[in-house]
Parts: sequence; C-alpha cells; structure tokens
Amino acid sequence: NIFQDVLHRDTLVKAFLDQVFHLKPGLSLRSTFLAQFLLVLHRKALTLIKYIEDDTQKGKKPFKSLRNLKIDLDLTAEGDLNIIMALAEKIKPGLHSFIFGRPFYTSVQERDVLMTF
Repeated sequence: NIFQDVLHRDTLVKAFLDQVFHLKPGLSLRSTFLAQFLLVLHRKALTLIKYIEDDTQKGKKPFKSLRNLKIDLDLTAEGDLNIIMALAEKIKPGLHSFIFGRPFYTSVQERDVLMTF
C-alpha cells in the first residue's frame, strides 16, 4: 500500500482539495482544474531547479541555504517542499542528493510514488 499518513504539513494539496470539492461533480471542470494544478506544481519544480542552479553556479559551488530557498520560493511547509522536490528530482535526477547529501531513493516505494507524477 503506497498511501499512508504523513506527518508533514502541506498547503498546496490541502488548498487544491478544498477548492476542487467545491466544484460540482461530473463536470469536466474538475479535470481542467486538476490539469492546471499539475502545471503549477511542474512550474514550481522548474523554478526550484533554476534557483538551485543559479545559487550553485550549475553545481560548481555547494548549495548555501535551504532556509533561504524555502522562504524565497514559499515552500516553508515541509510537505510542500517534499512535493516540489520530488517533482524536481524526476525532472533532474540527483538534485536531492546534491542538496541534502544523501541518496533520494531510499526504497522501492518512494521510487514508485515518484513515477506516478
């Protein structure tokens, strides 16, 4: 079972779910709303990658401050950072270990979750 409770607070998914359930069921509007949400997540992941590339001169220097990244990109909620980092890792493999200094794929389950995005 890949679905399990997480302890990290997030605002991105909670806000999306709150909004999507206010839409009338059965309309194609929900699928359009979901597509737009996924585009926002993708743009945030690309922005995170560009931020890190600029901060490290494309990997020539070590990454300076995760705290600044979280504030600058409005990813202060741990769950939001995890979601965007997962998408960024899919786009640019190895990014997580570059930032955190440890391998991202610690289990088959995490890999499978990433593949669903």
